[in-house]
Amino acid sequence: MVSSVVLCVLLSSLCAGKDAPDLSLRLREVEAVKEDSSEKTYDRDCSTIKDALDDLPFNRFSMLSDKKLTLTADKESRVPLAAAYVLSLNYEGVDESGRARLQVGVELAGSAPAKKVVETVLLLAPNKKARICGLRQDKGELVLVFSTP
Repeated sequence: MVSSVVLCVLLSSLCAGKDAPDLSLRLREVEAVKEDSSEKTYDRDCSTIKDALDDLPFNRFSMLSDKKLTLTADKESRVPLAAAYVLSLNYEGVDESGRARLQVGVELAGSAPAKKVVETVLLLAPNKKARICGLRQDKGELVLVFSTP
């Protein structure tokens, strides 16, 4: 009996993405730089995501791009990023608590074979933000901020 319940749970989790509605995702690329000044500065476009950047060890934040994406379950989307990176997103559906599950990868653009620098799973709660940091750039780092409406 227990094994049949476990099997049903596993099957339902595997099939969760197939009937999931499309996901509206907002992706912001931010350049984070550490300068001599101790005061943190955010350009006008970063003010709405300041809470996602505030605890980072940088003091100047500039928005490089703000993209609105629509992801379909179980279909990979690839997005070119600033600083020679490519983002891959695979939306797997929504879990029982309402969080969107995303497989996220970041690769160096133009490398053959593709060199992954980040591979993770994000669980995005509605009206919350998640970020990926540590992507090197000439001046500092590229920070990716994800949010759902």
